[in-house]
Amino acid sequence: MELLFIVIIAIAIVETILSSTWNRAYFSYGIPIFSYEPALRNPLPTKIDSKKLEYSQQPKYFVALKVHRFSDKLFGVREAAWGGFGAISYTPIMHGKIEIRDNGQLRITGLVNWFTAFFTIVFIGLAMQWGSDDQMVFVLPAFLFCLLGWIYITQKKRFIELADIAASQTSDS
Repeated sequence: MELLFIVIIAIAIVETILSSTWNRAYFSYGIPIFSYEPALRNPLPTKIDSKKLEYSQQPKYFVALKVHRFSDKLFGVREAAWGGFGAISYTPIMHGKIEIRDNGQLRITGLVNWFTAFFTIVFIGLAMQWGSDDQMVFVLPAFLFCLLGWIYITQKKRFIELADIAASQTSDS
């Protein structure tokens, strides 16, 4: 049990470091759990201003999305580490990448966060192992899935808004 706790903490630390240092491999590869391609009026590869994209998507209640340019065709997307006063913060279940593909189509992809995936697997395993009460075996995982579902829907909506803003930048260029 102690080893499991250490592994969970280690995954959280490594993922936080990779995310906060904008590690290109971390934002380029992973298990996709969301993908969206907004319609473009002008499907030509054009430059996207990552800072303009960041500032144009300032939420009222949630922490801001941060955008980092890796190249003219690849950007990393993640939740800000610190939300500030009054912002709702949650453990994100995905980080993302915005790509301008060779055919000029823009795509945002959400990649599952390692910590969330591992924690979910461990949580369900422990709930099943400790669940002497048959109801708790179903209640605890159901609660976790509802919580993760709400976070996923929230992030999906925010990623779609960001992709639409990016698409409007390429159309206006």
